[in-house]
Amino acid sequence: MKRCPNCNEWIGDNADVCFNCNYDYNYRKVISPATIKRREQQRTTRLEQQSIDNRQRENIHRNFQLAQDSSLAKKLEINDLYEYDVVVIRDKPTGEIDTATLCYELKRRGQEGWRLVNTFTNELGVNAASIAGFGSNATIEETILIFERCVKRFR
Repeated sequence: MKRCPNCNEWIGDNADVCFNCNYDYNYRKVISPATIKRREQQRTTRLEQQSIDNRQRENIHRNFQLAQDSSLAKKLEINDLYEYDVVVIRDKPTGEIDTATLCYELKRRGQEGWRLVNTFTNELGVNAASIAGFGSNATIEETILIFERCVKRFR
């Protein structure tokens, strides 16, 4: 809080003009009611201009978003649409690849219109077994197949 040097009224620290006697801290003098009215009109005009500027910025942003959305829609219209499927095939307990299941999945997916786009393996661990001193140590993996199929053609 600060005191007005003109009327000794307590006013807030952020106040530029004393509400009691119209003393202006920036000009260090008492200002007339006409000056206060003019300043208030300028402040109102400035706030209205800021409001107009904000609306213009929002319109520009909205138009930009609409342009991006229509651009995306056009891109989707000229590109084919695909769906994807993932098949996981585990190795046999001995560590051998389960070729029968692998062949079956490849044939079945091919007949349904799927195309193999990627395959990789994931090591699950080691399967160790021992019987009467003889044992096997097999690394068990799973084969992951990724298929794609065209859902909608552009043409």
